[in-house]
Amino acid sequence: MRRLWNFFQEKMNDFTVRKKLLIFYVFCVLLPLFVTDSVILTILLRGERRERALEMENIASAVQFELSYTFEEAMNMSKNIYANRMINEFLNYEYSSGYDFFEATQKLLDASFNAASFGSQLVTMILYADNDTIVNGGHFYRLSSAQGEEWYEKYQSAEKDLILHFYYVGNEDPVTSIKRRISLVRKLNYYKDSDCEKLIRIDVDYSNLLRKLTNMNYSMTFYVCSGDKILFSNEGNTSYTKDFEHLTGKERIGYELDSNFYGEELRILVLEPTNTVLLQIWQHFPLILFMLAVNILLPWLLTYIINRCVTCVYRQP
Repeated sequence: MRRLWNFFQEKMNDFTVRKKLLIFYVFCVLLPLFVTDSVILTILLRGERRERALEMENIASAVQFELSYTFEEAMNMSKNIYANRMINEFLNYEYSSGYDFFEATQKLLDASFNAASFGSQLVTMILYADNDTIVNGGHFYRLSSAQGEEWYEKYQSAEKDLILHFYYVGNEDPVTSIKRRISLVRKLNYYKDSDCEKLIRIDVDYSNLLRKLTNMNYSMTFYVCSGDKILFSNEGNTSYTKDFEHLTGKERIGYELDSNFYGEELRILVLEPTNTVLLQIWQHFPLILFMLAVNILLPWLLTYIINRCVTCVYRQP
């Protein structure tokens, strides 16, 4: 080590004052400035990535909770109907006339329910039974009326007693402008004393759920997808009057949370934000460039002045 130090001193003695000051400037100004700025930038980038990853995870979890809470409301309503013997008997009974059916409907509502029991701000329900004496309307329909509807075809093809389905009705329902539907379909087979097939379809209000998700006001964009079909988004361009859009494959997905809601696999995707540390640095690049120039030029100017002074001293007789 001592030999190396002596070698370094001998070499330095051979250099001119200008070269010595230049070496001092490079190793004591430029190199420390480069190293410290690189370390600070690395720390900022790593911290920003950790903070961004945590925020994306929290957004996905909050969206998952909101979906779970809404669908659980629909599920609880189906449970109340599923084990209700009075409703089971009502759907099984063969009525002699339409008046007989409407009278039984009123008695059912007065005995165990009121009108609000069949719907809330977020969910409404319809009961179906393979009973030709039921008069279609309100909350009760013959099962044959569901033939050809997308939700019923999905229920039949799934071969399950419970499904959750997202679909678009288009012009099939001209009464309402809300064309996107969310339906929880459940088979009513709690009681085995009848061969009459019965179903309950609970429709979740798509517009209300979309409004609740967009009102979260997160800074990052998220999608709720079934496969590549976009069901919800907080971008503000999700219209419940148009058919569902699909992912293009160009989305910069930063975080994905997969969830299963009653047999329906949903993907909660959070996109990478554009407002990163590098972007902020670029936006303030003129100021950063000015600060770097000050930190580099001032020491260089001081080195130059010292070199001139020393040179003048050596030149004096």
